[in-house]
Amino acid sequence: MQAGLDRRLQELRLRAGSPTYREIERLLERQGRQERIARSTIQEKFTGKSTLKLGEVLRLVEALAEHARFIGAPLPPQETDQEAWRQWVVSAQASHSTPEETKAAAPANIDLEWPLDPLYQAGMLDVVEIVLESRGQPTANWLPRVAREMMRAEMSCMSFMRTAAMEPPLETVKTAAALHQEFPNFAEPDTDDPWALRSAPGNSETVLTLLRFTARKHGSTAAPTVVAGLRRAGIGEYVEHLLICIGQWHLAPNIEKAVSHLRAAEMNRDANNLLALTGSQRILDRTFEIAEHFNKTNAISDRDTILRAMATDPLRMLAAFEGSKDWPDAEKIIDTLILLIHPSNNADFCEAFQENEDFKHLAVRLGGWSGGTGSYPDEPPF
Repeated sequence: MQAGLDRRLQELRLRAGSPTYREIERLLERQGRQERIARSTIQEKFTGKSTLKLGEVLRLVEALAEHARFIGAPLPPQETDQEAWRQWVVSAQASHSTPEETKAAAPANIDLEWPLDPLYQAGMLDVVEIVLESRGQPTANWLPRVAREMMRAEMSCMSFMRTAAMEPPLETVKTAAALHQEFPNFAEPDTDDPWALRSAPGNSETVLTLLRFTARKHGSTAAPTVVAGLRRAGIGEYVEHLLICIGQWHLAPNIEKAVSHLRAAEMNRDANNLLALTGSQRILDRTFEIAEHFNKTNAISDRDTILRAMATDPLRMLAAFEGSKDWPDAEKIIDTLILLIHPSNNADFCEAFQENEDFKHLAVRLGGWSGGTGSYPDEPPF
């Protein structure tokens, strides 16, 4: 296949008017690229003595097309179509590897379809080469370099992070660790205040985005694997972000599975944290359905963990009251959750209660905590 590509390139040179290697070198220089291709290298590419790389082939095709136009015999567009040549080069590179080389590469990501079109559109052929030449290598080895170049061009890395999250959980963790090294969570403070940490540019676009997609892909089945992997890789600071994403994204049965898997892995604290983060971080109008699910499965302790987390915000607490009002223990739930309100937050909760006709009376009970009439002491009993 490599020989076939050599012949195809040589035939294109003939149809373009057989420019000399010196002429091709000059045409390449006129392209204004930083990477120079020497005349000897050009000759080796056409004669098959040197492996054809994608970026080099596309530049040679462009130079031949320009020469044909210069002599007044432009080539048909289909003969110099960059996408067609890209496919020929990729096919040649794939068939050039021996079975032994392919097996030795441990291709965890060989079947992934990396989103190269944006890179082609941006003319970033050198970055395309990094991706194509890294076929079969661990994504952690090359994705940080690609992400760095894309950010330098102010391009989004989201499609690459989404693809990387399709790998097995432990491979995804390795990629997250490599990205963290390239884009740390915090940058050094640029003031004299040692506590003035600021988010490092690129971290949210790479590590946090990758883990968000990882939570969607693996959150219900491999949560313990990812959590343990992050901690063992020295980036346990991202565990809470992962759990938040699981709680925000998955439906109730999947959250139940994640909790069950975490507990089976002796990660009870993480299981409870997942429930609490679901109650406090999930979109408001989709939060109570999770508590409802655990109520129906008679997992009362897990249900109450979610409800207690909802009680940290006035609107969430009202949603908990509204959703549970037909439960047999509705009054007990109200009493329990109200006791969680700190006196310093009474005003906010009172305002929310007063705007809801069904629970307006609860504002009076909170008034007793803040020094008004009522049966509650100045400090809640917790």
